[in-house]
Amino acid sequence: MNADEGQTSGKSPNGQASQNNASLQCLAQYTKDFSFENPNAPRSLQPQQQPPNISVQVNVNAKPLAQGDVEVELLIEGKAGEAPNLLFAFELVYGGVFRLSNIPE
Repeated sequence: MNADEGQTSGKSPNGQASQNNASLQCLAQYTKDFSFENPNAPRSLQPQQQPPNISVQVNVNAKPLAQGDVEVELLIEGKAGEAPNLLFAFELVYGGVFRLSNIPE
């Protein structure tokens, strides 16, 4: 996503500049935290008698930064199997900083 995506042209339909157009600008994207665990390797890599239980959770958090800037974090957690036969577990926190302009509260 480039910095101009999500922005309007700044002109009204009649071609004149408009100060009230809402815009969303992506300033940065980053991996904040990532972990992957395979606690029962190499045994977990063998064929399994039954398909594992797979669980995935997704959460979104947002916090204000400077005026008009917001940090958004996407938290994705997953696992396959159950203790003590856990095949794998992972956690990803992916973040971004976005600038919001002319958006009502």
